[in-house]
Amino acid sequence: MSVWNTGIFDNDDAEDWLSELSGAEAGFLETTLSLAFAPYLEAPEGSRVICAAKAASMLLGNTADDAPEALMVWLSEPKFFYLEDLRRLALQGLDRVLADGSELNELWQESEEGYLQWKAQILLLGDELQDAAS
Repeated sequence: MSVWNTGIFDNDDAEDWLSELSGAEAGFLETTLSLAFAPYLEAPEGSRVICAAKAASMLLGNTADDAPEALMVWLSEPKFFYLEDLRRLALQGLDRVLADGSELNELWQESEEGYLQWKAQILLLGDELQDAAS
């Protein structure tokens, strides 16, 4: 996994997910978030889950000044979502990314300072999703 920073979209797996997003249907988010429920969550899938959770957060009204253009374009196209289901799936997916059995979590733990910054991004995203329900 090539990573250049601790941000949600600052890695090759996120870039791959963004390239797949172009032309994808609404179900692409649910499909991506469902990757989190594998017995062992591989790092590429974990990164994709985080990206989909960020997209869900934006659909629920949260802003992201640093969102990639590909995501902004995709979100601007008309689609139908069950927002509460999407929010719940995104929260569960983020919990899974931070849990035991997540390769991405294990890899980030190898860099103590980087891990704390990365984990803070994930927790902040979880807070955004939680607050969107209020």
